[in-house]
Amino acid sequence: MKLQNIRIGKRLAGGFVIFIIIIVFLCIISYKNMADTDQRANEITNVNFQKAMMASAILTNLQFINKETGKAVYNKDAAPLKAVAEKRKAYIAALEKLEKLETEPEGKAILEKFKKTVGEARASNVKLGETIQAGDFKAAAKALAKEQGRDLILADGAPG
Repeated sequence: MKLQNIRIGKRLAGGFVIFIIIIVFLCIISYKNMADTDQRANEITNVNFQKAMMASAILTNLQFINKETGKAVYNKDAAPLKAVAEKRKAYIAALEKLEKLETEPEGKAILEKFKKTVGEARASNVKLGETIQAGDFKAAAKALAKEQGRDLILADGAPG
């Protein structure tokens, strides 16, 4: 049976059915690809947003710790150190969450460098807290100025 022996209506209908099958197949593939892309975009957006929120929490808590430590030194009052302890816990929790979220080698390297830097500062920060608790605010002021890379000027105008 040759194609020329088939009536024109059946040939047109056959061609149309083949065309519809191809269109349906392409639509299914396109829909699947679009759904996969949407899912990946949502994952990327949500994870990156969470990373940004954790990084912001870390920065905010570190700034608060620095501010309250300075306040304790210059107001000669150890009371702000209680709030520092709470913020330090929040900072550590946010850092742990960020470490769990980070999967990229570049991000892990940045976190390791950050942790190393913070670890180096932790020893001087602990010593500063002990000095404040001991009530030696002059020594604490000198240590804080050294930690911040500033020169200490005492109330009488003399360098510390």
